[in-house]
Amino acid sequence: MLIKVNDTPPAASFDLAALQNEFKSKGNISDGTLTGAFVDSQDHDIIVPQAYYNESYNTSFPANVVVNIADTFLNFTPINQSNNVQLFFKNKAIHDEMGGAFDREYGRMSVQFGVDSPFSSALTANTYLYNYADPPTEVIQSSIGMTPIGDPLEDGTQIWKITSKGVDTHPVHWHMFEVQLLNRVAWDNNIREPEPYELGWKETLKVNPLQDTIVALRPIVPDLPFDIPNSIHLLDVTMPDGAPLKVGPGLIADPNGQPISLYNHKINFGWEYLWHCHILAHEENDMMRPILVAVAPDPVANFERVGTSRTLRWMDNSTDEVRFIVQTNVTGNWTTAGVVNTATGPQRVLGNILTSPLDLSIDITEW
Repeated sequence: MLIKVNDTPPAASFDLAALQNEFKSKGNISDGTLTGAFVDSQDHDIIVPQAYYNESYNTSFPANVVVNIADTFLNFTPINQSNNVQLFFKNKAIHDEMGGAFDREYGRMSVQFGVDSPFSSALTANTYLYNYADPPTEVIQSSIGMTPIGDPLEDGTQIWKITSKGVDTHPVHWHMFEVQLLNRVAWDNNIREPEPYELGWKETLKVNPLQDTIVALRPIVPDLPFDIPNSIHLLDVTMPDGAPLKVGPGLIADPNGQPISLYNHKINFGWEYLWHCHILAHEENDMMRPILVAVAPDPVANFERVGTSRTLRWMDNSTDEVRFIVQTNVTGNWTTAGVVNTATGPQRVLGNILTSPLDLSIDITEW
Protein backbone atom coordinates (compact mmCIF):
# COMPACT_ATOMS: atom_id res chain seq x y z
CA MET A 1 0.00 0.00 0.00
CA LEU A 2 1.34 3.41 -0.98
CA ILE A 3 0.38 6.42 1.13
CA LYS A 4 1.16 9.88 -0.27
CA VAL A 5 1.28 12.78 2.18
CA ASN A 6 0.89 16.32 0.86
CA ASP A 7 3.74 18.62 1.61
CA THR A 8 1.68 21.31 3.37
CA PRO A 9 2.46 23.47 6.43
CA PRO A 10 1.29 21.86 9.71
CA ALA A 11 -1.76 23.23 11.48
CA ALA A 12 -1.32 25.61 14.39
CA SER A 13 -0.49 23.95 17.68
CA PHE A 14 -3.38 23.23 20.05
CA ASP A 15 -4.23 26.19 22.28
CA LEU A 16 -4.54 24.55 25.70
CA ALA A 17 -4.80 27.88 27.53
CA ALA A 18 -7.82 28.90 25.44
CA LEU A 19 -9.55 25.60 26.19
CA GLN A 20 -8.88 25.95 29.91
CA ASN A 21 -10.26 29.49 29.82
CA GLU A 22 -13.47 28.26 28.22
CA PHE A 23 -13.92 25.76 31.07
CA LYS A 24 -13.25 28.40 33.74
CA SER A 25 -16.31 29.59 35.62
CA LYS A 26 -17.13 33.29 35.28
CA GLY A 27 -19.60 35.58 36.98
CA ASN A 28 -21.29 35.20 40.34
CA ILE A 29 -23.77 32.58 41.49
CA SER A 30 -25.52 34.98 43.88
CA ASP A 31 -26.67 37.38 41.14
CA GLY A 32 -27.36 34.78 38.44
CA THR A 33 -24.42 35.71 36.20
CA LEU A 34 -22.44 32.52 36.81
CA THR A 35 -21.50 30.59 33.70
CA GLY A 36 -19.02 27.88 32.90
CA ALA A 37 -18.68 24.35 31.58
CA PHE A 38 -19.75 22.73 34.85
CA VAL A 39 -22.74 24.83 35.87
CA ASP A 40 -23.98 25.10 32.29
CA SER A 41 -23.99 21.32 31.90
CA GLN A 42 -25.71 20.43 35.20
CA ASP A 43 -29.47 20.21 35.62
CA HIS A 44 -29.37 22.05 38.96
CA ASP A 45 -26.96 23.10 41.68
CA ILE A 46 -25.29 20.55 43.92
CA ILE A 47 -27.16 19.92 47.17
CA VAL A 48 -24.29 20.06 49.68
CA PRO A 49 -21.64 22.76 48.96
CA GLN A 50 -18.11 21.39 49.25
CA ALA A 51 -14.69 22.90 48.58
CA TYR A 52 -14.27 20.50 45.66
CA TYR A 53 -16.61 22.82 43.72
CA ASN A 54 -14.92 26.17 44.42
CA GLU A 55 -13.61 26.62 40.88
CA SER A 56 -16.87 25.36 39.34
CA TYR A 57 -18.91 27.98 41.21
CA ASN A 58 -16.26 30.71 41.20
CA THR A 59 -16.52 31.07 44.98
CA SER A 60 -15.06 29.73 48.24
CA PHE A 61 -17.26 27.22 50.02
CA PRO A 62 -16.46 26.16 53.59
CA ALA A 63 -14.11 23.23 54.17
CA ASN A 64 -15.37 20.01 52.63
CA VAL A 65 -18.48 18.76 54.40
CA VAL A 66 -17.99 15.05 55.08
CA VAL A 67 -19.86 12.31 56.93
CA ASN A 68 -18.15 10.21 59.60
CA ILE A 69 -18.95 6.58 60.30
CA ALA A 70 -21.12 7.18 63.39
CA ASP A 71 -22.99 10.24 62.04
CA THR A 72 -26.76 10.03 61.70
CA PHE A 73 -27.39 13.48 60.21
CA LEU A 74 -25.61 16.27 58.35
CA ASN A 75 -25.65 20.04 58.93
CA PHE A 76 -24.96 22.25 55.91
CA THR A 77 -25.94 25.58 54.37
CA PRO A 78 -27.35 25.22 50.83
CA ILE A 79 -26.04 27.39 47.99
CA ASN A 80 -27.40 30.95 48.09
CA GLN A 81 -29.06 30.30 51.45
CA SER A 82 -28.28 31.78 54.86
CA ASN A 83 -30.13 29.23 56.99
CA ASN A 84 -28.50 26.00 58.09
CA VAL A 85 -30.16 22.69 57.23
CA GLN A 86 -30.08 19.58 59.42
CA LEU A 87 -30.86 16.51 57.36
CA PHE A 88 -31.13 13.02 58.89
CA PHE A 89 -29.87 10.10 56.81
CA LYS A 90 -31.91 7.39 55.14
CA ASN A 91 -30.03 4.21 56.07
CA LYS A 92 -29.59 1.80 53.15
CA ALA A 93 -27.60 -1.41 53.01
CA ILE A 94 -26.05 -4.03 50.72
CA HIS A 95 -25.10 -7.60 51.53
CA ASP A 96 -23.56 -10.16 49.16
CA GLU A 97 -22.07 -12.96 51.27
CA MET A 98 -23.35 -16.49 51.67
CA GLY A 99 -25.18 -16.79 54.97
CA GLY A 100 -25.77 -13.04 55.04
CA ALA A 101 -27.74 -12.76 51.81
CA PHE A 102 -29.21 -15.88 50.27
CA ASP A 103 -32.20 -17.16 48.33
CA ARG A 104 -34.65 -18.35 51.01
CA GLU A 105 -36.38 -20.72 48.59
CA TYR A 106 -33.34 -22.61 47.31
CA GLY A 107 -30.59 -21.50 49.71
CA ARG A 108 -28.36 -20.08 46.98
CA MET A 109 -25.97 -17.19 47.57
CA SER A 110 -27.65 -13.91 46.73
CA VAL A 111 -26.97 -10.17 46.56
CA GLN A 112 -29.60 -7.79 47.93
CA PHE A 113 -30.38 -4.24 48.84
CA GLY A 114 -31.96 -3.46 52.17
CA VAL A 115 -32.14 -0.96 54.99
CA ASP A 116 -29.99 -0.61 58.07
CA SER A 117 -31.97 -0.77 61.27
CA PRO A 118 -32.45 2.62 62.97
CA PHE A 119 -31.17 0.87 66.11
CA SER A 120 -27.83 0.01 64.49
CA SER A 121 -24.57 1.44 65.73
CA ALA A 122 -20.94 1.25 64.65
CA LEU A 123 -20.63 -1.96 66.72
CA THR A 124 -24.06 -3.56 66.17
CA ALA A 125 -25.18 -3.21 62.57
CA ASN A 126 -28.52 -4.90 61.82
CA THR A 127 -29.62 -5.10 58.21
CA TYR A 128 -32.98 -6.10 56.75
CA LEU A 129 -32.68 -7.29 53.17
CA TYR A 130 -35.46 -7.12 50.61
CA ASN A 131 -36.25 -8.50 47.19
CA TYR A 132 -37.75 -6.43 44.41
CA ALA A 133 -41.28 -7.68 45.13
CA ASP A 134 -41.13 -6.75 48.82
CA PRO A 135 -42.85 -3.56 50.08
CA PRO A 136 -41.00 -0.44 48.92
CA THR A 137 -38.73 1.32 51.39
CA GLU A 138 -37.46 4.16 49.16
CA VAL A 139 -40.12 6.89 49.07
CA ILE A 140 -39.21 10.38 47.89
CA GLN A 141 -41.19 13.57 47.41
CA SER A 142 -40.50 15.12 44.03
CA SER A 143 -38.80 18.48 43.55
CA ILE A 144 -39.74 21.42 41.38
CA GLY A 145 -36.62 23.55 41.75
CA MET A 146 -37.17 24.35 45.43
CA THR A 147 -34.44 24.84 48.02
CA PRO A 148 -33.85 22.74 51.16
CA ILE A 149 -35.63 24.30 54.12
CA GLY A 150 -35.33 21.70 56.89
CA ASP A 151 -36.00 18.08 57.73
CA PRO A 152 -38.19 16.64 56.42
CA LEU A 153 -37.39 18.70 53.35
CA GLU A 154 -40.47 19.74 51.44
CA ASP A 155 -38.65 19.49 48.12
CA GLY A 156 -37.78 15.79 48.49
CA THR A 157 -34.06 16.20 49.24
CA GLN A 158 -32.60 13.14 50.95
CA ILE A 159 -29.17 11.89 52.01
CA TRP A 160 -28.61 8.14 51.81
CA LYS A 161 -25.99 6.36 53.91
CA ILE A 162 -25.41 3.08 52.06
CA THR A 163 -23.66 0.50 54.25
CA SER A 164 -22.00 -2.34 52.32
CA LYS A 165 -21.46 -5.47 54.41
CA GLY A 166 -20.28 -7.77 51.67
CA VAL A 167 -17.06 -8.42 49.79
CA ASP A 168 -17.69 -6.95 46.31
CA THR A 169 -17.60 -3.47 44.84
CA HIS A 170 -20.99 -2.80 43.25
CA PRO A 171 -21.60 -0.24 40.47
CA VAL A 172 -24.95 1.06 41.73
CA HIS A 173 -27.17 2.84 39.22
CA TRP A 174 -30.13 5.18 39.85
CA HIS A 175 -32.83 5.41 37.20
CA MET A 176 -34.33 8.73 36.07
CA PHE A 177 -32.32 10.98 38.40
CA GLU A 178 -28.74 11.51 39.55
CA VAL A 179 -26.99 11.75 42.92
CA GLN A 180 -24.17 13.78 44.47
CA LEU A 181 -21.45 11.70 46.12
CA LEU A 182 -20.43 13.40 49.37
CA ASN A 183 -17.79 10.93 50.52
CA ARG A 184 -17.14 7.34 51.46
CA VAL A 185 -16.08 6.36 54.96
CA ALA A 186 -14.47 3.08 55.98
CA TRP A 187 -15.60 1.35 59.14
CA ASP A 188 -12.44 2.55 60.91
CA ASN A 189 -13.69 6.12 60.17
CA ASN A 190 -11.10 6.69 57.46
CA ILE A 191 -12.65 9.26 55.09
CA ARG A 192 -12.47 8.46 51.37
CA GLU A 193 -12.94 11.63 49.30
CA PRO A 194 -14.62 11.47 45.88
CA GLU A 195 -12.37 10.92 42.89
CA PRO A 196 -12.21 13.90 40.49
CA TYR A 197 -14.36 12.03 37.95
CA GLU A 198 -17.02 11.41 40.63
CA LEU A 199 -17.80 15.08 41.26
CA GLY A 200 -21.02 16.59 40.01
CA TRP A 201 -24.23 14.68 39.36
CA LYS A 202 -23.73 10.95 38.75
CA GLU A 203 -26.17 8.21 37.83
CA THR A 204 -23.76 5.34 38.64
CA LEU A 205 -21.29 5.10 41.54
CA LYS A 206 -19.08 2.43 43.09
CA VAL A 207 -20.23 1.15 46.48
CA ASN A 208 -17.22 -0.50 48.10
CA PRO A 209 -17.26 -3.28 50.72
CA LEU A 210 -16.85 -2.45 54.41
CA GLN A 211 -17.53 1.21 53.73
CA ASP A 212 -20.47 3.60 53.94
CA THR A 213 -21.17 5.52 50.73
CA ILE A 214 -22.93 8.86 51.31
CA VAL A 215 -25.02 10.38 48.51
CA ALA A 216 -27.40 13.34 48.34
CA LEU A 217 -30.32 13.22 45.94
CA ARG A 218 -33.31 15.23 44.83
CA PRO A 219 -35.47 13.89 41.96
CA ILE A 220 -36.62 16.74 39.74
CA VAL A 221 -39.96 16.62 37.94
CA PRO A 222 -39.22 16.80 34.19
CA ASP A 223 -41.03 19.38 32.08
CA LEU A 224 -43.27 17.13 29.99
CA PRO A 225 -45.96 18.04 27.43
CA PHE A 226 -48.19 15.27 28.78
CA ASP A 227 -49.35 13.82 32.13
CA ILE A 228 -48.06 10.57 33.60
CA PRO A 229 -50.46 8.56 35.77
CA ASN A 230 -49.41 6.81 38.95
CA SER A 231 -48.00 3.30 38.61
CA ILE A 232 -50.43 1.06 40.48
CA HIS A 233 -49.81 -2.68 40.43
CA LEU A 234 -49.39 -5.79 42.56
CA LEU A 235 -46.20 -6.21 44.55
CA ASP A 236 -45.55 -9.45 42.68
CA VAL A 237 -47.11 -9.23 39.23
CA THR A 238 -46.55 -12.97 38.67
CA MET A 239 -48.84 -13.92 41.57
CA PRO A 240 -52.59 -13.38 42.12
CA ASP A 241 -53.93 -10.69 44.42
CA GLY A 242 -53.96 -11.89 48.02
CA ALA A 243 -51.47 -14.73 47.46
CA PRO A 244 -49.07 -15.35 50.36
CA LEU A 245 -45.61 -14.06 49.48
CA LYS A 246 -43.69 -14.36 52.75
CA VAL A 247 -45.80 -15.82 55.51
CA GLY A 248 -44.06 -17.49 58.42
CA PRO A 249 -41.48 -16.78 61.09
CA GLY A 250 -38.21 -15.24 59.98
CA LEU A 251 -39.18 -14.66 56.34
CA ILE A 252 -39.51 -10.88 56.39
CA ALA A 253 -39.36 -7.99 58.85
CA ASP A 254 -40.27 -4.33 58.58
CA PRO A 255 -37.50 -1.66 58.70
CA ASN A 256 -37.76 -1.64 62.51
CA GLY A 257 -37.14 -5.37 62.70
CA GLN A 258 -40.70 -6.37 63.52
CA PRO A 259 -41.80 -9.65 61.84
CA ILE A 260 -44.68 -9.35 59.42
CA SER A 261 -46.68 -11.58 57.07
CA LEU A 262 -46.63 -10.40 53.47
CA TYR A 263 -49.51 -11.02 51.09
CA ASN A 264 -49.69 -9.85 47.50
CA HIS A 265 -51.61 -6.60 47.12
CA LYS A 266 -51.72 -3.48 44.99
CA ILE A 267 -49.46 -0.55 45.76
CA ASN A 268 -49.52 3.00 44.45
CA PHE A 269 -45.88 3.44 43.34
CA GLY A 270 -46.38 7.04 42.18
CA TRP A 271 -43.78 7.68 39.49
CA GLU A 272 -41.98 4.35 39.72
CA TYR A 273 -38.21 4.61 39.46
CA LEU A 274 -35.61 2.11 40.69
CA TRP A 275 -32.02 1.57 41.71
CA HIS A 276 -29.98 -1.53 41.02
CA CYS A 277 -26.51 -2.99 40.61
CA HIS A 278 -25.11 -2.76 37.09
CA ILE A 279 -23.44 -6.17 37.31
CA LEU A 280 -25.75 -8.22 35.11
CA ALA A 281 -25.70 -11.34 37.27
CA HIS A 282 -26.68 -9.22 40.27
CA GLU A 283 -29.48 -7.16 38.75
CA GLU A 284 -30.97 -10.25 37.10
CA ASN A 285 -31.08 -11.98 40.49
CA ASP A 286 -33.02 -9.36 42.43
CA MET A 287 -30.37 -6.81 43.44
CA MET A 288 -32.90 -4.15 42.51
CA ARG A 289 -35.41 -2.06 44.46
CA PRO A 290 -38.23 0.28 43.42
CA ILE A 291 -38.11 3.99 44.23
CA LEU A 292 -41.45 5.71 44.74
CA VAL A 293 -41.39 9.36 43.66
CA ALA A 294 -44.49 11.25 44.78
CA VAL A 295 -45.41 13.93 42.25
CA ALA A 296 -47.96 16.55 43.26
CA PRO A 297 -51.08 16.45 41.06
CA ASP A 298 -52.10 19.41 38.95
CA PRO A 299 -54.64 21.68 40.67
CA VAL A 300 -58.29 21.42 39.73
CA ALA A 301 -60.01 24.06 37.63
CA ASN A 302 -63.44 25.68 37.61
CA PHE A 303 -64.12 24.84 41.26
CA GLU A 304 -67.61 26.12 41.97
CA ARG A 305 -70.83 25.66 43.87
CA VAL A 306 -73.74 24.86 41.60
CA GLY A 307 -76.34 27.56 42.17
CA THR A 308 -77.61 27.57 45.75
CA SER A 309 -77.43 23.80 46.07
CA ARG A 310 -75.02 21.75 48.15
CA THR A 311 -73.32 20.42 45.01
CA LEU A 312 -69.68 21.28 44.35
CA ARG A 313 -68.25 20.88 40.89
CA TRP A 314 -64.71 21.03 39.52
CA MET A 315 -62.64 19.93 36.56
CA ASP A 316 -60.05 17.21 37.22
CA ASN A 317 -56.86 18.24 35.42
CA SER A 318 -54.60 15.51 36.78
CA THR A 319 -53.99 11.83 36.15
CA ASP A 320 -52.12 11.11 39.39
CA GLU A 321 -54.27 12.32 42.29
CA VAL A 322 -55.10 9.76 44.98
CA ARG A 323 -58.20 11.44 46.41
CA PHE A 324 -60.02 14.75 46.73
CA ILE A 325 -60.45 16.19 50.22
CA VAL A 326 -63.16 18.82 50.57
CA GLN A 327 -62.80 21.13 53.59
CA THR A 328 -64.88 23.94 55.02
CA ASN A 329 -63.87 26.88 57.20
CA VAL A 330 -66.72 28.33 59.22
CA THR A 331 -65.14 28.94 62.63
CA GLY A 332 -61.62 29.84 61.47
CA ASN A 333 -60.44 26.22 61.43
CA TRP A 334 -60.43 23.97 58.38
CA THR A 335 -62.67 20.92 58.80
CA THR A 336 -62.84 17.97 56.42
CA ALA A 337 -66.30 17.80 54.90
CA GLY A 338 -65.73 14.83 52.62
CA VAL A 339 -63.13 12.56 51.06
CA VAL A 340 -63.60 11.19 47.56
CA ASN A 341 -61.22 8.49 46.34
CA THR A 342 -60.35 8.49 42.66
CA ALA A 343 -59.51 5.90 40.05
CA THR A 344 -55.85 6.87 40.15
CA GLY A 345 -55.58 6.11 43.86
CA PRO A 346 -55.01 2.70 45.47
CA GLN A 347 -57.47 0.30 43.90
CA ARG A 348 -58.07 -1.55 47.17
CA VAL A 349 -59.58 1.52 48.81
CA LEU A 350 -63.37 1.55 48.40
CA GLY A 351 -65.03 4.82 47.51
CA ASN A 352 -66.55 6.84 44.73
CA ILE A 353 -64.75 6.56 41.42
CA LEU A 354 -65.04 9.90 39.68
CA THR A 355 -64.69 10.98 36.10
CA SER A 356 -64.02 14.36 34.58
CA PRO A 357 -65.80 16.74 35.03
CA LEU A 358 -66.51 15.72 38.64
CA ASP A 359 -69.70 16.25 40.61
CA LEU A 360 -69.73 15.81 44.38
CA SER A 361 -72.89 16.35 46.40
CA ILE A 362 -72.05 17.59 49.89
CA ASP A 363 -74.62 18.30 52.57
CA ILE A 364 -72.72 20.48 55.03
CA THR A 365 -75.30 19.83 57.77
CA GLU A 366 -74.72 16.07 57.55
CA TRP A 367 -70.89 16.16 57.74
